[in-house]
Amino acid sequence: MQQWNKKLRDAVAHLKRADSTMSQIIADVGPVALKRRRNRFWMLVASIVGQQLSPKAAHTIRTRVEKLVSSTQRSAESLARVRHDDLRAAGLSANKAAYVLELAERVMDGDLKLNNLGRLENEKVIVELTKSRGIGRWTAEMFLIFSLGRLDVFPVDDLGVRNAIGEFYDFAETPTREDCIQVAEAWQPFQSVGSWYCWQAIDLKRENGRHKSA
Repeated sequence: MQQWNKKLRDAVAHLKRADSTMSQIIADVGPVALKRRRNRFWMLVASIVGQQLSPKAAHTIRTRVEKLVSSTQRSAESLARVRHDDLRAAGLSANKAAYVLELAERVMDGDLKLNNLGRLENEKVIVELTKSRGIGRWTAEMFLIFSLGRLDVFPVDDLGVRNAIGEFYDFAETPTREDCIQVAEAWQPFQSVGSWYCWQAIDLKRENGRHKSA
């Protein structure tokens, strides 16, 4: 934990030096609180469940799914014992219910060895994960950041990151992928932390907007 916290402090110091706009974002948001999720399997399940849903809806459905499995061991084995119809009743679409059950089967069969992914380079991790239905590049990038703790991942297609760059870096129009990549170059080798601050900054702006209109 101490080593992780030191890496985050180094990342923040670098971002402040390298990017004056990001430095202001950091001042507004406050200390970094990027946490790693140790349960790699459940991280993927949660990502699949939350795809194309609002944070509130995703949280509600995840909570229902969690109640269907062991509260102490959210594992492939415990999820595999849940029926497809019960997952549907919890709010998952037919496709998502199939995806998470197939993921559980891959893990149990040893076709996807989650414990070995930490030894692989980022792109190889993405290749392995995207062999599973329901897991695309974005989900794999979230896994790299929030489960493996890779600090130099830039999810260029993430809507929150792109909105934040458009908002805070004074783009007249929605920034292109190339625009975003160019902005994030200054964040290397800590693009994950820069992305985290983008998410927090756009959430903070939205929250402040709600308070002003109340």
